Amino acid sequence: MLFSGTVSESVNAPAESFSETWHYIKDATTNGKWLVAGIQQG
Repeated sequence: MLFSGTVSESVNAPAESFSETWHYIKDATTNGKWLVAGIQQG
C-alpha cells in the first residue's frame, strides 16, 4: 500500500513531503489478521 503526503515533525515546523510503501502479510500464523511486514521509504 502506498502512502504519500506531507508531515510536520513539530508545531510551526515546515511540512515535508513523504512517500512510503507498506508491506502486509496475512497467513496461517497471523490468525487471519493483517500484519505490517515492512515499510519502505522513498
